Amino acid sequence: EGLALRSLGAIEHYQGRNDLAAQHAAGALAIFRRIGDQRGESLALNAMGSVESARGETARAMALFEQALHKAESVGDRRNASIPMVNLAITLHQMGQYEASRQWLERFLAIKREIGDRPGEVWGLNHLGLLLHDQGDHDAAESLLRRALAIAREIGDRNTMGNALTYLGRVLG
Repeated sequence: EGLALRSLGAIEHYQGRNDLAAQHAAGALAIFRRIGDQRGESLALNAMGSVESARGETARAMALFEQALHKAESVGDRRNASIPMVNLAITLHQMGQYEASRQWLERFLAIKREIGDRPGEVWGLNHLGLLLHDQGDHDAAESLLRRALAIAREIGDRNTMGNALTYLGRVLG
């Protein structure tokens, strides 16, 4: 039931219905807490952070991402810990805190490489490329984004390729 609510919340969030997304994520969190599922708690807290970020509530989003990270790390779940890491990085990037963002992205990438998550590696390289671009290092940004695209093509995942092309287009355009 908790997973279903979290999934419904994600759908609502992607469709811009953040009030419903927040309700579903909070419901999922309550269920996961009741049954003692810390991995589920981490996912629900991260979802709540994403909603708060979309609402412009940066401080609240950061706090929720940090809670999500702590929960995932407390049970040794590196895969789920990487999710709030990239969200912290994105939020810090948006706040202009580039060095802190880069540190989170590098941690995220290290985990994705360690666990063999190639689409996740592309995701991290995309965001690191955008960060470098915003810092004025256009050559390094383009190089990273071309590397991301090469990995996406190598694994043959069309969604990942589309994302890589989108990010490369943002930098080249």
